[in-house]
Amino acid sequence: MPGVSISRNGIVGSYGGAGGGGIFIRGLGVSRPGGELLTLFDGVPRFNPLFSHPLLDLLSTDAAESLTVHKGAAPHVFGNGFAAINIEPRSAPAAEGFGGEVFGGYGTHDTVAEAVTVHGRQGPEDFTVGQSFRRSAGHRVNGGGELEDYFARLGYSLNEHWSLSLSADHTNNYAEDPGDTRQRPFHQGNYHSRDTMGVFTLANNYATAKGYIKGYYQNGRAAWFDQGMSATNPAFSPTADDLTAMDWNSYGVHVREVFTPLENIEFLLGADIDAQSGKASFSKYNGAKSHFERTDFVLYSPYAAVSRLFGNVEGFYAQPSAGLRFYAHNVFDAEAAPHAGLKLGYKDTELRANYARGVSYPGQYTAVFHTVSLPFLTGAPATANAWRDLDAETLDHFEIALSHRIRPELTATVTGFYDDGHDRMIMVFPGAGVTPGFANVARYHNYGVEVAIAYSPIRDLSLFAGATWLRSKSDPYPLPFAPKWSASAGFTWRFLENFRFSVDATWRDSMLNMDGTRMPSAAATAPAALQAAHVSPFFLLNARLAYEFALPAFGIKSGEVFIAGENLTDTNYYYRPGYPMPGIGGMVGLKARF
Repeated sequence: MPGVSISRNGIVGSYGGAGGGGIFIRGLGVSRPGGELLTLFDGVPRFNPLFSHPLLDLLSTDAAESLTVHKGAAPHVFGNGFAAINIEPRSAPAAEGFGGEVFGGYGTHDTVAEAVTVHGRQGPEDFTVGQSFRRSAGHRVNGGGELEDYFARLGYSLNEHWSLSLSADHTNNYAEDPGDTRQRPFHQGNYHSRDTMGVFTLANNYATAKGYIKGYYQNGRAAWFDQGMSATNPAFSPTADDLTAMDWNSYGVHVREVFTPLENIEFLLGADIDAQSGKASFSKYNGAKSHFERTDFVLYSPYAAVSRLFGNVEGFYAQPSAGLRFYAHNVFDAEAAPHAGLKLGYKDTELRANYARGVSYPGQYTAVFHTVSLPFLTGAPATANAWRDLDAETLDHFEIALSHRIRPELTATVTGFYDDGHDRMIMVFPGAGVTPGFANVARYHNYGVEVAIAYSPIRDLSLFAGATWLRSKSDPYPLPFAPKWSASAGFTWRFLENFRFSVDATWRDSMLNMDGTRMPSAAATAPAALQAAHVSPFFLLNARLAYEFALPAFGIKSGEVFIAGENLTDTNYYYRPGYPMPGIGGMVGLKARF
């Protein structure tokens, strides 16, 4: 997707929430710890709340019906973040009956993948249950990973207007860090994570009102084992303990209702209550141990919005909108997030302009670092309660987009955006007259242009292309994970009735990869050091050929046998300096629906 970048260590599994497994949207998402990019499951927050990490391994796409990406602040959709990604869980088809899907594949580097889903709908009841498993030995020694996921969705229609549903998902994962090839090849350790999430929804759907009440609960654990097995600490003892362990719970209630009392007027009312709780323990090879006791953060955020449509979407129309989200935190100061927008359109052309303020509160990691981590890691005292004086980070997001349907089969969209970030939290380490800890000392600007084109010249051929030009300016140091240019393109072609051929290509410009939260030293920001922290531009080409079939006699409604190739140009590329990614590879597999 244009404007979206990732960082990884290997094929399967994400190593923590930083360079080994991160996602970034237009330069947002660089905070580790911290997370101004919000990840959602069924519309509610799902991440490691102790360190605010949006851990990718907790968000299985096998359990996803669809993914929605919000590339900027949208207070009428989500709170406590500057951008968001929502996973909508799988649900049973609308038609009555029972069915399912099985998938299996095997690929290079001893990579295996399988998934099974069963679904059904009868009368007012529906269900979807499934599991998936992915494992790879990795393209480097000590670079393997494994993902397990178990998911379910149960639904019940009380009547034509009200329904109940329960979405549940459990993941259990690990990933290895093979280490930086520029240093001595010591194994950097293993990262394990597990998480269980449940979302209960009571929804309504009337002609003039539509909404829901959601209650959710999350319980998880992440553990970083053997992190001292590195080039900077080669004299480790294999029998000693070196572990960072995190346990968390999060829970809350989200209420939302959209009213349309008149045909062209819409009112939105909602409120979110989100609670986060967690504890952590730290052990080192030298026998030092430290603990962070469980602490609770609670955020209340009611919101409201209104929009009015003038004219007719078949001709000329205008639709202004405005709203406000209010934040009240049990520790930090209250904030307000206004937003306003305007759509202007005429037949196949639409112009959209909007402003929105994003708010991202300090997470529990600020208390962890002030009271435990920094004194433990540096030996220097930190002001234990100074984190309570921090302010929420804020971002003013401006966007304007012009879309035009040139022909029924050809649509183009051009988007310009500008983000102005304030009070960014930076981790300050001991220095002359400096007390270590977090401080609101940074400001940054992201701005750029995106272009997206979708084209279907014939029924059996669809093409897409997108590109983003992004510039970032930050004080007091350059903003990482923000490539100046990124682009993607591809096509899907059906031929000879049963064959489907898909190709996608990605280009990404050089990108700075460094710790986005720590105040760097003068040496770290010297030209030579910054150059070493960059990864080079790269081009990736992938393709997939599938043969589709049906075997009614065996109960198979549809299926496919496929062969897929990745990095077909055998590009030598990096997401992270010193961590080469796999060369040319592929997978063969089978998918069947019954």
